[in-house]
Amino acid sequence: MQAIPAQQPILDAVLDGRTISVDAVPGGGKSTILKMIDVLLQNSNFIALMFSTALAEELKGEFKYGTVSTLHAHGLKACSNFLRL
Repeated sequence: MQAIPAQQPILDAVLDGRTISVDAVPGGGKSTILKMIDVLLQNSNFIALMFSTALAEELKGEFKYGTVSTLHAHGLKACSNFLRL
């Protein structure tokens, strides 16, 4: 999968170790760029956080290396670990 010019700055930011946020219209390539990041960071520990449970479930099946979660589930897990719930 080859990045288009609009996607390259996102991939460069990821390679620089920066935290990114991807916001685009439906069909704007959000899932595609996340799949590229999954391959790019295959030797790293990273998480992709989604607002939508449906999108998180869809990407879980397509990610090979990273972790996919919803913001809510990730926050609940972090609080549970902190509070030992």
